[in-house]
Amino acid sequence: MDLELKDKVAVITGGSVGIGLAVAEGLAAEGVNVVIVARQADRAHTEAARVAKMFGVRSIGVPADRRYSGRN
Repeated sequence: MDLELKDKVAVITGGSVGIGLAVAEGLAAEGVNVVIVARQADRAHTEAARVAKMFGVRSIGVPADRRYSGRN
């Protein structure tokens, strides 16, 4: 299905697991560049890299909880 979203950017909160990750993957499959926001920095970065490689889009992971970002 072509939703005419190619080259748009989507920000997905809770995007590293479950429904959020499925949404990120679905949008990436349509050619949408994605920003995956999650509490755990390592998971956000890992999933963003995987989605980028799998779907050929730009994807970045953004930690949204200071407790997990490695910063005080």
